Amino acid sequence: MPLSRRKLSSPQPPGASWLAWPTLQESLSAFPAFGGSFCHETRHLVHQYGPLVTAELRIQTTGELAGEVRVFVAGLQVATIPYDTAGPFRDVIDKLHRRGLPATCRAELDVDAEGHVFLHTKPAVRGAVEPFLPPINARAVDLPRRRSEMLDRSLNGGAPPPRAERTALLSSEADYWTLSLDGQRLGFLESHPYPRLQEAVAHGFPLTCYATLERVPDGPLRVNAALPDS
Repeated sequence: MPLSRRKLSSPQPPGASWLAWPTLQESLSAFPAFGGSFCHETRHLVHQYGPLVTAELRIQTTGELAGEVRVFVAGLQVATIPYDTAGPFRDVIDKLHRRGLPATCRAELDVDAEGHVFLHTKPAVRGAVEPFLPPINARAVDLPRRRSEMLDRSLNGGAPPPRAERTALLSSEADYWTLSLDGQRLGFLESHPYPRLQEAVAHGFPLTCYATLERVPDGPLRVNAALPDS
């Protein structure tokens, strides 16, 4: 099965590397989990794996804190989602467990005094054709004017909505990263080191990502690629 059409069919032990297919749907905004009590564990994990990792969500089933959702990385607890806000996550964790799957997502570990863990996920099961790259930072795509106008016309025939999200593909071309949509090359990422893109390529993962298309009043269409690199 091509990596770009990964299905949630076989359980795998969740590891710490971000280079894994999460089972939870990813989000363009991060959900903060409270990790102030686990700063020592977080620093250890950042030193070993870096700040971007794969986390597993588990429901606390016993004791006074039953119903909370706990966040683990490489078997160590790093954060908690309190009971009052964990309801939607409990539902989707139960759904995945009934299918024999762990609830996993990409997360950023913060080593400051707050010790927050930022989960790049939403409480929903990941679809089979969602992009592989986690949508952490928006990077501008340099589009020729002609391409920008063509894209603008393609969005509902030039009518609203003013903003749309699509799945795009990145590829390396000379000293640039090229972004393509529906098989058509659109433009380039700005010149910048992208070590996580190189890491994904080295491990055989597809460079599919979310692309945001946004109309600007009296200006050309603006396109951003959501990437794991800052």
